[in-house]
Formats: sequence, structure tokens, C-alpha cells
Amino acid sequence: DALPSAEMYQKSYMHRDVVTHVLITPRTDMVITASVDGQLKFWKKIADGIEFVKMFRAHVGAFSGLAVSGDGLWLGSSSQGDKTMKVFDVVGFDMVNFVSTDYAPGVCEWIHSQKSAAAVLAVADNESPIVYLYRSNEGKPFRVINNLPHRTAIHLLRYNPVHRSVVSIDTKRMIEYWNPEEEDPTSHVGGVEFSYKSDTDLYELAKKNADPTSMEFSRDGNLFVCMSRDRHIRVFRYGTGKLTRTYDETLPRTHEQQDREKKLDPVDFGRRMARERSLEEALTSGREDVSIPNAIFDESGKFLLYGTPLGIKVLNLVTNRLARWLGFGESSERFLRLALFQGTPSRGVSLMNGAEQAQEEADPAVVATSFDRQRLFIFSRSEPGEDGGETGRDVFNEKV
Repeated sequence: DALPSAEMYQKSYMHRDVVTHVLITPRTDMVITASVDGQLKFWKKIADGIEFVKMFRAHVGAFSGLAVSGDGLWLGSSSQGDKTMKVFDVVGFDMVNFVSTDYAPGVCEWIHSQKSAAAVLAVADNESPIVYLYRSNEGKPFRVINNLPHRTAIHLLRYNPVHRSVVSIDTKRMIEYWNPEEEDPTSHVGGVEFSYKSDTDLYELAKKNADPTSMEFSRDGNLFVCMSRDRHIRVFRYGTGKLTRTYDETLPRTHEQQDREKKLDPVDFGRRMARERSLEEALTSGREDVSIPNAIFDESGKFLLYGTPLGIKVLNLVTNRLARWLGFGESSERFLRLALFQGTPSRGVSLMNGAEQAQEEADPAVVATSFDRQRLFIFSRSEPGEDGGETGRDVFNEKV
């Protein structure tokens, strides 16, 4: 598989405040990180890690949304704190649009197909079930979608480029499919194989009172995964709306595994459980400086990755077995939000001049945030120190 395999993180890099978001841009090989103080950093994925490129003070406070387009060319950010939305040119490392809104912008998502003439950013109102559509270079929405089936504000929003559709989840945990290209967004939704929602499992989150923290699509558009506050990871088949896998990562289940397998020293396990209680309190109170946990697919759609109290779990969805752990021995960290790189990085920042040659071998990497940490963590196929560097693995790239 084209996945990281090292047990320990190889490198970590600093932000000035707690890191809350991490993204990897498809095709353009950029790592995008954001912190609770509104700082946005661009990093280039290179052969032995990442290389800092540029920093922006994107927002006055925390990010409400951060999204990269499917072609890796555009980055959108939103903040309900300062009521602004911004667009960045990924290749040029430049902010190209600044929009002030008269509503509280929540999550955002690029919802244009690769054949579209313009890049379109959808921004959800954080206080109503309305979605605003913006072209990347315009200051006002060209369309306001106010006829979605949602009754409350949209909490999660993801575009399925294969079927040119959107799946969204509101604060009442209702999952809806819609077509952003139709006047009636519920009509002609691509790839749907069911006639009635009652024939699906799309009410599952509402039935279980499971508030979702993330939603991600597989690359082929056939699956999407939701991680929820009830510590269950649910994998849905997009076409049928049916659940295909559910993984129980509740704390009682973790205790059972520890009692049965004795994987950790009791003192270490107790320390990790105490940190889980702190994490749960932070999530329940809605603290802005908490990185919201997610679950992600690899490019093949056969592996699922997500953070647990014991480290980052890599599951094989075909065999339904644990493939490996990442960071199992990192007892001082609780990894939360993940992004996965599986391509071939360049040897330096080459987007502007194309001068550097590409490395021949793939260098898969997971970039992760951690609870209450001002750092981003890189997992690769190299253990700490194997890259020949003279400095330690925790890089001090900011003034302490």
C-alpha cells in the first residue's frame, strides 16, 4: 500500500497558536495549516518532509471553514468571528479575494466540476439552512440557495465531484443529497440509486443523536465516512445511502481492548484516558481552539485512517482488519485531524519556476494536528533521525 508506515512521527513544525485545520491540496502538493488565531500557513511537500512557503493572517479569530478545490488550485476560508470569506491562489501563494458578509459564514466547500468555466465556493450560513455560492473572483454571491430540505443550519458540507452532487448535514444530524447545478437542488441528483430516504440509513445519525464532526468522500465518490461525537465511525455507500461499516471507538470499548490485550503500560493508559476526558470536555464546551477530529480515506478507497486515544488507526476496509498503527508510542500526543499525501513530492518549491526535478519514489505522509498543540506532525515511512538531519524532530520555526 502507498501509506506511511513509521511508528513515530518524523517531524513536527510550529504555529504561533493551537493548530486546528490541516489540508493537502491534490495535484499541487501543498500542505495547508490553520491555527485558532486566524493564521494560515502554506507548506510545500518535499522529499524529506515539508518546506515553509508563506503565512497569512487570514482572519481575526478562528476559522469556521477551510476548503481546497478538487484541482488543487483554489483555497477558500471562512470565519464567523470576523464575518469574512477569503480565496487564495494555491499555485501563486496569494490571496485573490476578500469578501465581507452580512451573515455568519460557517463551513465552506468548492462545488464546481473540472469542466466548469469558473471556480465556485459554497459558504453555509452558520445560523440558517441557507448556502451562498460565490465565484472565486467576485465579491457577492451569484446565487443564494434557500430551498434545501434542511430545517436548521448546515454543519458539514462535501462535494462529490464524480456525481457532481453535494452531501450536507445540519445541526439536527439530518443528511441530505442535492444538486448545486439545478434550480430545485433536490432534483436530478447524480448517482442516487434510491427513491425514498426511508429505504436508506441516512437517518442513522439523527436516530443515534450522533453529532458528526467530519464527513469525507472516497476518491471514486462511492463511499463517504462520518466521524461523530458518539465515537463511532460510520461508512456509507453513496449510491444506496446504506451503512457498510461501523467502527466503535467508545472509551468503554477502548478499556475492554486494554484489559484484554494489555497493549499499554497501566500508567500510560491512565494518562491517555485522562486526556480523553479533557478532550471530551473541550469538544462539549465548543472551544474554538480544539481541532475537530476526522476520518479519511486513502486514494484507493480501501483504507480508512483516524485518530484514537492509542494513536492513528489504519483500517483495511476490504478485509475489515487493522492494517497498522501510526504514533502508537507517542504517549504525549492525541492526534485529531488528519490529511494524507500519497503522491511524489518535488525536491523543493518548484511551482513557480518548474526548476526542480521530481523525486522518483513516492513518499506517502500523514499530516496531523494534536490536542492542545501548536504543532503539526508528519508521519512518513522514515522513523525520527533516519533522514540524516542533524536537528531534532521538533522544529522550532517560531519564536517561543
